[in-house]
Amino acid sequence: MTRVCSCLTAIALTLFILAQAKPVQAHPHVFVDAKIGLVVSEDRRLEAIRIVWLFDAFHTLYILSFDGITPTAEGGLTQAAKAQLSKSYTDWQRGFDGFAKLLIGGELIKLDIPSNVEASLVAGQLEVSFTRALPNPISLRDAAAQIAVYDETYYHAVTVAEPPDFQGDALKCKSTLIPFNPDAQDRDVQETLSKLNRDEMSAVDGIGASFADRITFSCA
Repeated sequence: MTRVCSCLTAIALTLFILAQAKPVQAHPHVFVDAKIGLVVSEDRRLEAIRIVWLFDAFHTLYILSFDGITPTAEGGLTQAAKAQLSKSYTDWQRGFDGFAKLLIGGELIKLDIPSNVEASLVAGQLEVSFTRALPNPISLRDAAAQIAVYDETYYHAVTVAEPPDFQGDALKCKSTLIPFNPDAQDRDVQETLSKLNRDEMSAVDGIGASFADRITFSCA
C-alpha cells in the first residue's frame, strides 16, 4: 500500500537516529490494533472480510504531518481530510495483503482490492476501515478456515484483541482467536530475532508470521 510503504523509510530513519545504530532486540516501528469482520451469506458462504486498523498515536501524528492535515478543534477530521486519507489507503502496492491472509482448507485465498475505505480519528488515533471481497464466495460449512493477521516484514506489530464479528446470516458460525504467544514461540526463532537489529530484520523472509494472531472459524 502506497501510504504504508511510503512512511516506512522515514520512520525507520527516525528510529535509527534515536538508537544510534545500536544493536537491539528486533521489534516493530508501528503498532496497529486490528478488528476483523466476516460477511457471511444465507447459505453460509464467506463473501468478504471487513478490516479495521487503529494506528498508534505516534504514527498517527506522522501520517497527519506527512499529509499536511490538522485535526479539527474537536479532535476529528474534516470531510476533505477523510477523503484524502481514504484515497491514500485505497492505492495499494501489488503484493500487499492488508496484514491479513485468508486460508480455507489450507489454501491461500486471493481477495479483491479494498473497497468502502473510510478514515477517521478516534481519541487521537488514526482508524482506517475497508472491505475485501472474495472473487467467488466460499462455503464455510464444516470448512477449516483461518485468517492470519501480521505484517510479513514486522515493521508493523498488528494485534487482534477480540474474535471477529459475523455479519449476515451467521447464527451457526463460530470463531476462535489464537493470540501470538511468545512463550510458545520456537526457541530457534527467538534466538534469531534477538541477534537482529532493525535493518537486518526486514531481510528475513516472512519474519512477521512468527508474531501472527490467528483466527479460526467455520459454520455448521
